[in-house]
Amino acid sequence: MSEVNANEVTPTAPIGVLERVDRAEIAGWAAVPGFPDLPVRVELRFDNRLAVVLQTQHLRPDVARKHGVTKAGFRLNPKQGLLDALGPSTAVTAHFEDGRELMRIDGLKTLRGNGLSTTLWEQFDRGMRLSPKSGDIYLPLAKMDDYAALAGSAYKRAAEVFRCEFSLDLFAAYGSMLGLVREGRFLAHDDDFDAGYFSRQSTVEAVAHEFVEIGSRLRELGAELALFESGNMHVTFPNDPIKLDLFCFSIIDETLRAYQVHRPSFFHPHVPFHPIRYETVDYMVPACAVQILEATYGADWKTPNPAFQWAPSDANKAAMWEMENAIRLEKAARAT
Repeated sequence: MSEVNANEVTPTAPIGVLERVDRAEIAGWAAVPGFPDLPVRVELRFDNRLAVVLQTQHLRPDVARKHGVTKAGFRLNPKQGLLDALGPSTAVTAHFEDGRELMRIDGLKTLRGNGLSTTLWEQFDRGMRLSPKSGDIYLPLAKMDDYAALAGSAYKRAAEVFRCEFSLDLFAAYGSMLGLVREGRFLAHDDDFDAGYFSRQSTVEAVAHEFVEIGSRLRELGAELALFESGNMHVTFPNDPIKLDLFCFSIIDETLRAYQVHRPSFFHPHVPFHPIRYETVDYMVPACAVQILEATYGADWKTPNPAFQWAPSDANKAAMWEMENAIRLEKAARAT
């Protein structure tokens, strides 16, 4: 990383630097000196078109030493190949919410692609954005016609399959749970519908086996499915336009485990559920939803943060790697 440097500004104004611009990562830092717990939102623009809004949350010891703000880093990792279609000279700039542009390291001016930017610009002009989480382009749910009805139909269908085929309750998870619990609706800036189930198993190997079994059976039922070692699967049922992002939650050694979640368990494995009605659909959520949201998004989960990005702890990374390895081995065993 570069040596910390910034313009002379008033103490209450955010400062920052755009440090890296390439097709693999766009990154830098931003901070409000003297306010160590205040996150800063940064807009990334391509040829002055808004592409994504990021929020500082990554550790930057160099910034901490000079400005007293530890989590000052921001970054976007575009999906591989997504920016290849950019033109030969696309200006990338970072801006604070007041419109001021962040400083840039000398030489950081453009992204170079192999084609034309027309398609990407048309998508931005239609309201599509880059996801801070996946780095892929998406249309925020608020801009989709009849999304609530379509998502409700997909959820009810998946929940029925999980009850009948696996005797498991399917509940709204992650961003979908967050929106329903906090706001009584879906998050306007979200990019998919998240659902989860609690595994009946209590070891990493058994949870992985069950997860792959569920994926195999969903394929047999005609679902289009991508199974990920991280413990989630993208599922689209026939004639359903909505993709569900399904996650496995488990309790192993008295610890709640799921994608980006690794916390001491605070509930019994057979946790009860209750419905939250949104429009015409009852979405099930665990009775301990508030504790799960705090374990997932932090103590400030009640504060909207459209630019949220994961910042996993070392223990979380180790637990996810352990589960990923078990799922990978299970998939390999089935392929032989």
